[in-house]
Amino acid sequence: MTVLLLACGNVSDPDGSGGSGGTAGAINTGGQDAGSGASAGAGGGIPVKPPLEPTWEAWLDEYPVEGPHEDSREEAPVDYEPPIALGEAGWRDSVEPLCSSVTDVIEASIWADESGIALLSHAPPCNSHAGADPCGAHGSELWYNDGSGWVWLWGSTSQHKMSLTGIAGGDLLLGGPGVLTIGRDGELLGQTSEEDGLTRALTGAGGEAFAVLGGDPESGVPAQLHRFDGAEWTELGTLASDADIFWGVPDLELAVEPSVAYLGGLSGIYRSLDGDDFEAMPDMPVGEYVGISAIDSDSVWAANTAQQILHYDGESWTVIGEYVDSFHGFWNDGEEVYFVAERQFGRATTDSVEILEEAGTGFFRGITGVSSTEILVAFLDPTLVEYKCDSLLLLAHDGEEFHRF
Repeated sequence: MTVLLLACGNVSDPDGSGGSGGTAGAINTGGQDAGSGASAGAGGGIPVKPPLEPTWEAWLDEYPVEGPHEDSREEAPVDYEPPIALGEAGWRDSVEPLCSSVTDVIEASIWADESGIALLSHAPPCNSHAGADPCGAHGSELWYNDGSGWVWLWGSTSQHKMSLTGIAGGDLLLGGPGVLTIGRDGELLGQTSEEDGLTRALTGAGGEAFAVLGGDPESGVPAQLHRFDGAEWTELGTLASDADIFWGVPDLELAVEPSVAYLGGLSGIYRSLDGDDFEAMPDMPVGEYVGISAIDSDSVWAANTAQQILHYDGESWTVIGEYVDSFHGFWNDGEEVYFVAERQFGRATTDSVEILEEAGTGFFRGITGVSSTEILVAFLDPTLVEYKCDSLLLLAHDGEEFHRF
């Protein structure tokens, strides 16, 4: 088993003013945590982010949402043109675009398998776009599309951004105060123990899921890697609480492949063999590592906040190219590696980076896929924030062009 775990890096907010933020190897858990900062409210105040509730039971009781929010905003103009070239609308039999009911979405995590795609969006509280409620509807929404259309599954008004993954052919999982399992019909199926701690990282790999739970540098408690087979959680190796990856980093990222684990932190990458504890790898380019993807132990890609993309061949790391602005995730189909940065969609090889699409305005926010002809990305167009359904677009790339669905 190889597990790859990374700290989140800084990203730009959709308005370009800057923010803070974070794929899971073959499974993407979304971009970086722009939701971790405070947002200015309509009254001019800066809300303070409250402590994370210790259990999912407390969170579900405190922040319940029964269905999509009512949206009183006007419809988008019929002559709306996205800031990125699109082909005919549709993915499989899904042709109606997603209609988010929260206001001013800033982040989106997506995960997919052959059966469908799940989307977790996040909108901060008290945004500046006035409507019937000056703060608009905020929080997170979980949507699912089996290829025939979008269905709302679950929502929360919590300020805290969550992580998303799934088990191929199985259930969906949300990371927050532990890991919550949700069926693809929206049924809440269970959660990890309170003693395991908060979710630091979450990803799926084939028929299993992996999570890093707990970890506290101040008290010296290490984080613990767990594996979930769809029924039970099993403890694996630990991450020392004094590892550089912890300091000042709200979220981590995780990816999985057989036999070796790679862990990205503030000052390099750690490695774990066969689920053992992590040790620092020597001779790493200095920087905070914000993206990683592995096909096998001789084919690993990483991105850092120096805007470099690197490749590891089993012996050494080599810088193979650069990206622009902030990084928002890798996805690989077992043969080729794709990525999204703030305004770039590209492909990475063992020795180069190729930019496939660039957006003049708007922002890529997440990437996942089913195959090289079904690469799925989340995209934000801030010109749509004042309209019904908000700024979030889901796009499918068929190997030649994007299609909205």
